[in-house]
Amino acid sequence: MGALMSADKKEALIAGVFEAGVETLKLVPGVGILIESVRKYRECIEEQQQREFIQKILERLEYVERSLEWYATEEGERFTRKVIATALNAEYTDKLDFIANLFVNGANLDSSEAERFKYVEMVRLLSRPALQVLVKIVQILPEHKGISVPNLAAKIGWEPALVDACILELHAVGAISQKWFGDAENPESRTLNNTPVITAFTKHFAEVVSSPAG
Repeated sequence: MGALMSADKKEALIAGVFEAGVETLKLVPGVGILIESVRKYRECIEEQQQREFIQKILERLEYVERSLEWYATEEGERFTRKVIATALNAEYTDKLDFIANLFVNGANLDSSEAERFKYVEMVRLLSRPALQVLVKIVQILPEHKGISVPNLAAKIGWEPALVDACILELHAVGAISQKWFGDAENPESRTLNNTPVITAFTKHFAEVVSSPAG
């Protein structure tokens, strides 16, 4: 059996095949114009997103300047790369405010690198409406208080079904928990209730992504 192909060579081969396929498609009448239009649109969107993210960081520059030493550390550089990669992904363009806040506040967290990276993943996974619901929950409820979907929907001005869908999103990524009943000293007697609740972790995450200087 021959030597296994390296990952870099595989990527180069795949890229080569793709480009060859694109060039073939360009021979089809009308498709070439479509491909170039898509490329130009993508480049325009990427450039616009870069400018918008940079502008949001500049708006928070005074807070960034306070933590320049941390950003220069190995951990800071890893965090920066992960956040910027997220910010420049077109899929997350509607969440740039949350991402910029995370970038600024991440330097001042008394947290482990694992927790910082968990925050980045949560911002990636959660839709903008779900993040908005989470922030609203933290604003109006104390920790460990059960969340009433109808009451929350009324305060936000959204349909209960939409808020409920956002709650399910939040639960799926660990942003909210469920309410336990029973004897805390006897875990076997405790049962889960479907009422979603916020935790200290929830509260911290919401503050980090919602405040320009949390």
